[in-house]
Amino acid sequence: MRYRNIIIALGLLVIVVRFLGFPSSWDAAIYSALGLLVIAFAYVGEKK
Repeated sequence: MRYRNIIIALGLLVIVVRFLGFPSSWDAAIYSALGLLVIAFAYVGEKK
């Protein structure tokens, strides 16, 4: 259940980052990093 909460928090962070007004190059890097984190936590959470 802990990994599910982390994934939900990362999803909310994606929504918040959209409205913070970062330059587009930063947005791309942030979205890529958050996407990788979601994939990693989903994979680790599935294995347990």
